[in-house]
Amino acid sequence: MPTDHNVQTPGVGIIAVPRTADFLATNSFYCTEKFLGDQRLSYNSLLTFTLYLDDDHSDVRASVDDVVLEGDGLTVSAPIFALGNPTPSRTSHQYGYRLSEHGSYQWTPQLTTAEFIRLLANLTAIRIRAQFSAQGTSNQ
Repeated sequence: MPTDHNVQTPGVGIIAVPRTADFLATNSFYCTEKFLGDQRLSYNSLLTFTLYLDDDHSDVRASVDDVVLEGDGLTVSAPIFALGNPTPSRTSHQYGYRLSEHGSYQWTPQLTTAEFIRLLANLTAIRIRAQFSAQGTSNQ
């Protein structure tokens, strides 16, 4: 999986390709194991990715489960437009999500600091929704 690390703006960007069985079942992109496991040092960093839609659709729909983090029995999710991110379109956009429990970052449910760090310490999945309309797909 190609990665992008920017020294001036701390964070790790990921580029994921769909795992066939998982993608068909969930219409989500998954990151590889390289970004899973103990990610406590990522606390308060930005999770970034680039996304665009294959086709132009006026029926783009967001949900609270567009970006999902799972770990140690905990799950948090956020809508694609959290933190002022744009609605997906044919134009490639970079999306960013702060890995912190603070309410302004729009992760639900809202965890305590200790719970969020526990999730990051045992991160088992990062899922990014790949279909935002009934007819289209996304690329990442």
